[in-house]
Amino acid sequence: MLTDTIYKKSFFFILSAIIIGALWYFQSLILVNVPFWDDFHGIILPVYDMLSDIPLYDKLVALFSQNNEHRIANDRLFMWLVYLIKGNFDMRFMALLGFLNLIGIFWIFIKVFQNEKVSLFFLIPPLFFLFQPQYFESLQSLMVPFQNFSVIFYAFLAFYLVIYKNKFSYPLAFFLSALAFYTHGNGVFVFIICAIIIFLTAPRKHFILWVIFSTLAILSYFYHYKKPDWNASSSPLERPVESFFYFFEFLGSFGLTYVEMSTTLLNSSLKKIFPTVLGFLISGWFIYVFFLKNPLKFNLRQIDAQLKKLGQSRLELFVLACIFFFLFTGVILAAHRTGFPIMSRYTINSALMVAVVYMYMVYHASAKGKKVLFNVFTLIGISYLFLSYYNNWDLAIQKRKLGITDGINWEKNRMWTNQYFSSEHTKNLNHLLDKPYDEKMYFFPESGLDRLNTAVYSNKIAPVQTSFDGFALGIVDTEQDPWTLDNESGIYYLFENEKHSFIIPGFHLKNGFLNFLTSGKYYSGVVKSNLSTQLVPNEKYEIIRVDYKKGQLLKTKTGQFYDNKNYGADAKN
Repeated sequence: MLTDTIYKKSFFFILSAIIIGALWYFQSLILVNVPFWDDFHGIILPVYDMLSDIPLYDKLVALFSQNNEHRIANDRLFMWLVYLIKGNFDMRFMALLGFLNLIGIFWIFIKVFQNEKVSLFFLIPPLFFLFQPQYFESLQSLMVPFQNFSVIFYAFLAFYLVIYKNKFSYPLAFFLSALAFYTHGNGVFVFIICAIIIFLTAPRKHFILWVIFSTLAILSYFYHYKKPDWNASSSPLERPVESFFYFFEFLGSFGLTYVEMSTTLLNSSLKKIFPTVLGFLISGWFIYVFFLKNPLKFNLRQIDAQLKKLGQSRLELFVLACIFFFLFTGVILAAHRTGFPIMSRYTINSALMVAVVYMYMVYHASAKGKKVLFNVFTLIGISYLFLSYYNNWDLAIQKRKLGITDGINWEKNRMWTNQYFSSEHTKNLNHLLDKPYDEKMYFFPESGLDRLNTAVYSNKIAPVQTSFDGFALGIVDTEQDPWTLDNESGIYYLFENEKHSFIIPGFHLKNGFLNFLTSGKYYSGVVKSNLSTQLVPNEKYEIIRVDYKKGQLLKTKTGQFYDNKNYGADAKN
């Protein structure tokens, strides 16, 4: 195996620090401590109960209760600890801590390569695939970093421990397997994969004990378990072909980055076809090379010898464990979520699948093959990293502004608006923050927009265009100099009257990719926004434009009014 020189190793760690630091900085820019959807029932309310004066049994019920199909005790434990340290529900701080799971995953890769004397230089492509913002929804979510990221970290660390054994490997691996399961439902596969590894590498008594304790842990998970009411858009039994292709679409979803760079491509059939084809290619390539290196045997002695050989190859065993973790996750996702769109939060699984398949190929390649693989995947990784930032920067900043303004709207009106589209949802969510907020256990983040009442008025009229599609009131506007690293600066719109005041952010549209390259300007100068009218009371509102730049607020009347008669209309239909 190729080893590292001091210069190669230094370059690797400096590059890693830059790429990791850039993504962590990006996360810090886009995170805002305003709860959204699952954050209520998933974290805030259960931890609120854990902190309240109720019997211990009820606190344990709150800790291990379901959120949809998962028991997310891991999130709640960390939120509980953060509350004890900071004295409030600072979920932004918790999400930033959750980034450490990603660093932990990469650290495990480094340890495996170091143990097997493989050059760390070959981990540069996995660095690009892991630390990129395609999965910005996960980075921006308050609960997901200690859910989606943690389950992968716990899984990989458990695999590492049962392969690279020490005195406490099995108890620690079992604890991590249970923690993974109580973090995300696919954590159950950690028990299964570790059992296979132990079967291949350890005395049978260890395997039997692992199976017994794992069975008990899994049975305890499903004690009083309730299957969620919602179902997948299509069942694998009803539409097996659709589920089959959805599995590969999930595995290749990292490829959406190359589709999302173009609105034309994004609205075409390539949005499903391209990641599906990539999923076929990645898994097919892996299966071909695996059976090339491990031909099928039908003689029991040959099979036994082959299994022993596989059990002695620690790096290969670790990479195979990671690959099968993602394959199993894809199978369960296809079984339960076929028909659902592939959201950005799923794509970290696909990106890591590519990374570990690459690691598997590097392990088996010749010296020349290793260089070819390194060069090809480095180029792919650089393009993937660059396009991920291009595609998702504006979306993440916009989502942050939606959170900030939604918090302002709730404080003023006790109504959620900007992050939601269904009045049935907001009616069920509007009151959930009342107790933590009133008891000063939760605080909204400070914002320059809190000073809206002190903003001066311009003597001009802002010529905005409005349209109505039956539910949303759309606004089209322009902005001359939109680029800024200040993630609150930009254009906003007030809908206000004597009773209520709602603020919504303008969405600064980015240039197409070719225009971005030729002009050097990320934003196009076009601003769009919309108000979900079914979420706000039926009243007449004046529309006012708000410019927020360099800490200065300026209000400009648009001369337009909107008389809402649509509150709750979506529920009536």
